Amino acid sequence: MRTLYALGVALLAAPTYGQLMRPAFEAHPEGKHHGGYAVPGHQLGSAKGTTYFSEPFDAGLNGWTVNTPSGVDWAWTDVGPGPTTSTYPVPPLNSSSPSGWVIVDDDFLGQGLTTETSLISPVIDLSMAPQFLKLEFEQYFQEWQEDHCYVGVSTDGGVTWDETEIGEGVGRDGRPNPELVDLDISSWVANDPANVQLRFRYTSIWDYGWQIDN
Repeated sequence: MRTLYALGVALLAAPTYGQLMRPAFEAHPEGKHHGGYAVPGHQLGSAKGTTYFSEPFDAGLNGWTVNTPSGVDWAWTDVGPGPTTSTYPVPPLNSSSPSGWVIVDDDFLGQGLTTETSLISPVIDLSMAPQFLKLEFEQYFQEWQEDHCYVGVSTDGGVTWDETEIGEGVGRDGRPNPELVDLDISSWVANDPANVQLRFRYTSIWDYGWQIDN
């Protein structure tokens, strides 16, 4: 078994993986928020290890950039989403460092909008890190219809991205807050470890949104 080292939003070491199963969802009668989803098993990491990059978002975006071709922007917050009349309102991320985090507040701001927005890190030099790396972060995400969350890595200045979708099919009921997510990004970083950028890309048509931290 190989050992994974991590980035916190961290790049760090986790020797084992466990599986967390979540219950199925019941349908909800409200027009915008009806329908149910079966919840698949979801792989989460175990213990943290050595951290080679960390971003707590405690006092703003701190050099991360936002690219929004359409709709709602990623933004820094220390209060969470705005109030809505939704039967399933979006709670603030219960971050382990609650002085600040980042959010796409789609339920509050996205009415009538199609959104595509990306949060992109500064260049991270991981040339001194070990071969096997994971990206670990906290999130709150409840799913509705057309929302999709992608995590990506670029090593060529953002010209090309390797990315994977997370949270597909998880629904909205009983979502963990926070949820710890970790992803093996070793093969993506290996292309050029000295020029790594991370990207969190969200697409939707007026859905709930996405919150991440640490």
